[in-house]
Amino acid sequence: MIEKTLNIVGVDMRFKVFLGLALATGMQLGCGKDSDSDKTPPPAGEPDASVGTQPQPIPTDPTPDGGENPGDVAPVPGNLVGGLRMNQSDLFRNLGDGIARKTAAFSQATVKLSEAITSYCADPTATDRTPVRAAWKNAMLRWEELEVFQVGPIAADGRKLKKGIYGWPQEAKTCGIDDEVLKASKDPAYTLPIQTDRKGLQAIEYLLYEDSLASSCTASHPVTKEWNAMSPEARAQARCAYLKPVVLELQASAQTVQTVWGSEGSNYLTTVIGHAPKEKAALQSLYENLFYLDTDVKNYKLASPAGHDIMFCPSSPVPCTGAEEFPRSQISKEAIQANIAAFTDLMYGFEDASRKRPGGFAALVREVGDEAVATRSEAITRDLMSYFASQNESLPALITQQNQEDCTKSQISLLCQLRKSINDISGVLKNEYSRILSLTVPADPIRDNH
Repeated sequence: MIEKTLNIVGVDMRFKVFLGLALATGMQLGCGKDSDSDKTPPPAGEPDASVGTQPQPIPTDPTPDGGENPGDVAPVPGNLVGGLRMNQSDLFRNLGDGIARKTAAFSQATVKLSEAITSYCADPTATDRTPVRAAWKNAMLRWEELEVFQVGPIAADGRKLKKGIYGWPQEAKTCGIDDEVLKASKDPAYTLPIQTDRKGLQAIEYLLYEDSLASSCTASHPVTKEWNAMSPEARAQARCAYLKPVVLELQASAQTVQTVWGSEGSNYLTTVIGHAPKEKAALQSLYENLFYLDTDVKNYKLASPAGHDIMFCPSSPVPCTGAEEFPRSQISKEAIQANIAAFTDLMYGFEDASRKRPGGFAALVREVGDEAVATRSEAITRDLMSYFASQNESLPALITQQNQEDCTKSQISLLCQLRKSINDISGVLKNEYSRILSLTVPADPIRDNH
């Protein structure tokens, strides 16, 4: 029934749809009124007798050419249409092709970053860093989506590829990076270290966003004495001597990710279709990645800086200043948004060429036979997508607005509401999805759902 289907979008949207249907069926509205706000829509959850009893699809974003759905109905963010069904083979095809597009986009972003670094390093003391920082940010946020898709060959060998590209939540060792900078500046045959906390996207952020040219090592460290003897121009050139091999390795790793995953129509997920044990393993791996919001976003990206949990921030509910994911570039909120967008791709499916989502995990759950659980997980996912939609503040600003609220006792602030929604969807995944799809809950999220 349409009123029930549209309930999760909000009363305002229900009323607009109801009004449109009323007009379409010839109902007469009084003239001379300043607004239609006195018209009362049917109560939430009750049927609208004028439209029959079949569920109606939730409208998607208006088409730019003014065609179907020309904008008189409030758009649904992200083209999230509920009520869909999808079998496992079609799920693998959609997710496999979608992830293939994401790996290709990340690979291309690293090419652009490499070009931007080459341009910047032609004269690092005189060049505006805005373009090269923008190129890094684009590559970083592309990877933040792939953080949620650590499946199959991308996650092979203990996630070796991921750790080399982006070692977080391992912190970058900035003194170690300074040490490598010196080595690279003095040795034409320099080779990168094996330590992942000295390279990858984290190291590039430090080298591009650290405004000070001082060493981050202690005053007594050998690196500091040598570094301080160099001119500002020499220090900038030395950083570039390290940036260049770091970004080249990053570019090569991104290409490897794209290659091992495969292309649209022929990738890891499409090749397992028809092989029951491989299909089971792939579904289990995809399912485990749904918990990224619980283990990484909720705990490390929110609880640690915002003071939500003493396990991750000892001063909780007082925030742990500087513990956010990106204290230098200040894109911590955007990173969380990218993680949630990737989670949504798994739950609703990737958009196809016509910008429609054919269905994801929720559609599979509905196909298996549990409409209520599928609908609930879709609704929570929609909530997750909406939290930052109209927020321009940085994560530190939102933490300040939180005003040391204890999220375990109330959920007034936006960040505490976000934490609760992550707990809610994690509960559905642990207690319902595992049962319905015969999957095993990964070890980490079992310990915590508060």
